[in-house]
Amino acid sequence: MVSVSLIWQDGARRTPRLRSVEVGAEWIDLELRDGRRLRVPTAWSPRLAGAGGAARAEWHRFGAGTGVVWPALGEVLVLRVLPGPARRMTSPGSGAPPRLRLATA
Repeated sequence: MVSVSLIWQDGARRTPRLRSVEVGAEWIDLELRDGRRLRVPTAWSPRLAGAGGAARAEWHRFGAGTGVVWPALGEVLVLRVLPGPARRMTSPGSGAPPRLRLATA
């Protein structure tokens, strides 16, 4: 299972929901309903990294858009929000605060 944990900059506990998912050989591109985009390496999942393009393309959303499952591969990607206070973070090299932070579990 791949768990993508989000900490909203404003400390809110909004449940992230997926709008779209694109799966390639090296990346899983996720677009959230609020327009934010995430890019997750397929290397985080040995099952996805070792699968062919047809197997990676067979996925379904679940949980009202809080996750993705690849039934043939037995793989799941889940979006979740980590509890925590708002903290000021900056994107490496830019000095600009990002809207969310990714963590893997």
